Amino acid sequence: MGNMRTYGANEIGSTAFYLEFLMNIVDAIPNHAIRIFSLDYSLVPEARYPTQLQQLADAYEYLLSRTPANKIMIAGDSAGASLLLCFLLHIVRPCPELAPPSRPLSTPASAILVSPWCHIDSRHIPTPSAKVADEDFLDTTMLDEYARLYTGAARPQSSLSLIFPIQFYIAAFKALCRQLFDPPYSSKWITRAKLAVLESRQDPRDSSIHAYLCKSPYRNPFAALDHPDWLAQALPSKAMVIYGEKELMAGDIIEFITGLKKVSQGNVEVHTRWKLGWHVWPMVVMYLGKDLEETQSGVDLIADFITRTMQN
Repeated sequence: MGNMRTYGANEIGSTAFYLEFLMNIVDAIPNHAIRIFSLDYSLVPEARYPTQLQQLADAYEYLLSRTPANKIMIAGDSAGASLLLCFLLHIVRPCPELAPPSRPLSTPASAILVSPWCHIDSRHIPTPSAKVADEDFLDTTMLDEYARLYTGAARPQSSLSLIFPIQFYIAAFKALCRQLFDPPYSSKWITRAKLAVLESRQDPRDSSIHAYLCKSPYRNPFAALDHPDWLAQALPSKAMVIYGEKELMAGDIIEFITGLKKVSQGNVEVHTRWKLGWHVWPMVVMYLGKDLEETQSGVDLIADFITRTMQN
């Protein structure tokens, strides 16, 4: 079994936040035969498109200078997974808004996408999923604000909004914990999280500008479904998508997976979860699972995929 380097992009740009999860994955790989490179990319609203995509491209180019592409697996969750999808498109058809690479870029061996934020268009109405139970810790209003800031359609009106991502995740995590001890569940509690965050003053033109910008697959992965040949070229030989059937994004993820399967010739594995099936559930259950088997379930699922990929 040869060494594999896994390259991860995470949704809040913090390696420290994911450190325990990443260490558990390494520990679950036979002989610990894996090295992990995790990118702390810049966050909205200090930086917006194409900054994060450029940082991703630079980091991947660095990896290729030390590791062949067929030994690299890329992984990301939520917004990080969205960035990875856009980056895979960039590899086969370079984005004109990024600096040309100093070396040719090759598609990695495989990809792991955990709860990918497939559709960031704020005008988009999420595709309904029959099993979504209104229990997720995400909220469309907050996501729309985050997406408009990323594309550049909106501008922060106060320096306090620079801590927008941190405030949102702290508030959402507190509400998620509160939800566990105060059934019946309802997403109405997220209002408290909204009130804790200073949002940009919305310009009526923002949504139109944002919707136009989201037609680009380099910004919005869902737009790649309109370019199936391009998407087919961009996909690694193996990919795994993990999501929770209770999460807000479930409908969009299901629709996106359907498109991936049409162009991938069956090379996309899909794993979902209803019980504790929230957004990025492999990370969530590590802290909130009821027993060791449940807390380790997400780690074991990912480690098994990595191990099988390395053996081929």
